[in-house]
Amino acid sequence: MRRGPYQLKQRAQSVAHTRQRCIEAARRVIAERGLHRTTLSEVARAAGVSRPTVYQQFGSKLRLIDAVTRDLDRRGGYEQLLEALTIEDPVESLFACFRAGYGVYASDPQLFRQLYGVAAGDPDVAELMAMREVGRRNFVSQLIARLDESGRLRPGITPADATAILLALTHFATFDQFQAVPGSQPAADIAIAILTRTLLHELPSLD
Repeated sequence: MRRGPYQLKQRAQSVAHTRQRCIEAARRVIAERGLHRTTLSEVARAAGVSRPTVYQQFGSKLRLIDAVTRDLDRRGGYEQLLEALTIEDPVESLFACFRAGYGVYASDPQLFRQLYGVAAGDPDVAELMAMREVGRRNFVSQLIARLDESGRLRPGITPADATAILLALTHFATFDQFQAVPGSQPAADIAIAILTRTLLHELPSLD
């Protein structure tokens, strides 16, 4: 029997709900057992579905991990990062990008540590993380171009220098070191203070 629009909508909602359950279950399993020891069967048990259901949704463990990282971006405020790029003032845009980007890292530092750690010895995960790195470098390129065009780079700091500084400060490992020190300022505040002192040029006052 042909399904009507309501039945099709219900089916789509059910599929989306199952997919989200699997993603959330994968995060729990990874946190408990580690990325290397996580299997589709364990994720299926944690989600309360069959292994074929997980396989049908994702096709492989790598695609499941990819879905987990995308969900992590969404939960961590990746949309805020995109919005930060649209701020007219390039310095305000830079600072907003740092707060949003570090917010994504802060949503699940343990998972990010595992992803970067496993990537060192797993070519598939390394490829996945390399794609994320391409996106990060694109963000950095846009930010540096705007700072350079507006004359906001400190004298003596070239766009290449600025790129190297931003690539270091926007990496998860840097965030992880900043937030690991007891009693320190929020990681984004530390990064912004470094940028202000080393990278940015204050424009002369018009008063």
